[in-house]
Amino acid sequence: MKIGNQQSTINNVPMRLFHGTDNAEIQRPTVLTLGVFDGLHIGHQLFMKTVVERARAIGAVPTVITFDPHPRAVLHPESAPPLLQTFDQKVEGFGVLGVEQAIVVRFTKEFSEISAREFLHDVVKERLHAQEVYLGKGFAFGHDREGNIDLLTSVGKELGFVAGEVPEVSLRNRRVSSSKIRELLTRGQINLARRMLGRPYGERTRRTRRRTRSPAGFSHSQPASTEPRHTPERCLRDGHAN
Repeated sequence: MKIGNQQSTINNVPMRLFHGTDNAEIQRPTVLTLGVFDGLHIGHQLFMKTVVERARAIGAVPTVITFDPHPRAVLHPESAPPLLQTFDQKVEGFGVLGVEQAIVVRFTKEFSEISAREFLHDVVKERLHAQEVYLGKGFAFGHDREGNIDLLTSVGKELGFVAGEVPEVSLRNRRVSSSKIRELLTRGQINLARRMLGRPYGERTRRTRRRTRSPAGFSHSQPASTEPRHTPERCLRDGHAN
């Protein structure tokens, strides 16, 4: 799926960022998805496209719940994956893709103890008034990773929201995922990684803090460096893959 040269607003409404789910200014009802979305690759972009289109169709607000820091960095820091992009780049990417509000849930060990059913009841339904919720087949959330598409479907019937499954995206017979992109970058397969990301593999420029826009429509502030290009290993270590 090609994003094209979209703006970071939709219908002239800038995307709103909330930290936590209890802010009174969060707009409702919602159509939403939830996840880490590291790299915001073409599989993630299909999630955003689905949420935005369905929200428009039923008159709801396209919303993303994302977790920060990465859950594995909290629960298993010794094996936490290097990030494909900065948090700010990811959030700005949500806006480029038409999402109207992003809600950041701080991931802690205490939060990890909340059951998926409790999260769906207290947050997704009661606080966000979700009308439709979309997950991928392999995504799991909640205590002991009990929350999946099957539980979402079951709870959705009880609470009155639609549960939808977004299909996986494959490229060259390989499932697109953040872990696969990290693997490709480590192996130096930059072109395939770039295609899975859906945008060019970035370069570093001088510190100007100017706004730049890639051909895929993702804008970000460029950091300083005299190096013309990352190696894959440095890219993963520093958290840049634009």
